[in-house]
Amino acid sequence: IYRTSLDISFRRSGGLFVILHNRKDLHEIVREGDAIRDQSRSRTDVDFDEVIRGHKMQSLPRAVAVELASLDGAVVLANSGEILAYGAVLQPRKRGKLKGSEGSRTKAAIGASNYGLAVKISSDGDMTIYFAGQEFFNI
Repeated sequence: IYRTSLDISFRRSGGLFVILHNRKDLHEIVREGDAIRDQSRSRTDVDFDEVIRGHKMQSLPRAVAVELASLDGAVVLANSGEILAYGAVLQPRKRGKLKGSEGSRTKAAIGASNYGLAVKISSDGDMTIYFAGQEFFNI
């Protein structure tokens, strides 16, 4: 994730990774239909899911990981690195404390960090790690 985040930073495309503490929380943060194996996935998504299924983020070629993370939406992972969702719209039930001036990627990262670790790469290249609804580290 670190190397992929660096690549996204240098590309200036932005991205968001969420590493869940508990994979059972997936539907607490991801919109219905955005997770791999959701029943309401489009046929195109299901076909691509078959390619991704069984891979862990760390086993993907870096170029593929960067493209996946550069899609609109977040890449949500289990602790093992298994990809649970990509291009996902996050709607966390626990939103966290927002200042009101954050962008949508930051708001999603803060809320998702209540369920695990969130790594946000902004389109200007900055990387911020969020944990427990708070900024933890900024690069």
